[in-house]
Amino acid sequence: MPHPTVLILASGRGERFTASGGTVHKLKALLAGKAAMSERNFRRIFQQEAGCPPSVFVENARLEGAKQLLETRGDLPLKTVAAKVGLGSEQALRHLFQKRLGITPVAYRERFGD
Repeated sequence: MPHPTVLILASGRGERFTASGGTVHKLKALLAGKAAMSERNFRRIFQQEAGCPPSVFVENARLEGAKQLLETRGDLPLKTVAAKVGLGSEQALRHLFQKRLGITPVAYRERFGD
């Protein structure tokens, strides 16, 4: 499965950036530069248009990507799932699932996997 992507319209053309790798701060800086605006203005406009801050948007994309992998690819180790969605470790994946869904990735896979 490809990494979750963020589509940004900058100067009238769509550009895709992966939500994986690096920090969310680096991604925000890159996207702000591509959109030819300051990071602060980018955060403000992004929040206005997307309804959430860029960091939450990226976290949502990572969570949705991980959920899809756990539902469809029961053979993948959690470390691989974490890497494919841009999380640094299996522990980060567990933390995200606990924080957002209140269950572990293993429990999610058991409940919703094929």
